[in-house]
Amino acid sequence: MKKILPLFFTLGISLSTAAHASLPSQDQIDPFVAGIMKMIKEGATKEAAKLLLDRMSRKAPAEIAAKTKEIEEARKFNESHFGKLVDLEKVRSCKLGKFLFRVQWVLKHERGFVHWNFTFYSAGKDWYLDSYRFANDGFVPLRADCG
Repeated sequence: MKKILPLFFTLGISLSTAAHASLPSQDQIDPFVAGIMKMIKEGATKEAAKLLLDRMSRKAPAEIAAKTKEIEEARKFNESHFGKLVDLEKVRSCKLGKFLFRVQWVLKHERGFVHWNFTFYSAGKDWYLDSYRFANDGFVPLRADCG
């Protein structure tokens, strides 16, 4: 029997908050992320990637296309290695101090899962998507303390 070495895919994006499109209140963070995850589950990866990148900063169309392609390729990779995407689950969301808010989700496949972390930042009233990262290799830990 041929032994298959697992391949892992990680994508992380973190950008300066200066040019981000904001969410007007902390209460809008969870629904925003839930909408992104639902789009990914339904296969609308292009739309989800565009919405994420639009929230992060004003990007050139070529950069948006490249990041969209990375997310689409990750979905294909994960389905080829972990099986069909069967469900998704919000693990937790929590405020970290006064200025950070983290949301964690899991995409469940037939033979594995991919975890996602979203970090939002506020210097006052508005909340900005500072970074998101997804992985299936342990580089994005699911921590009980949401840290």
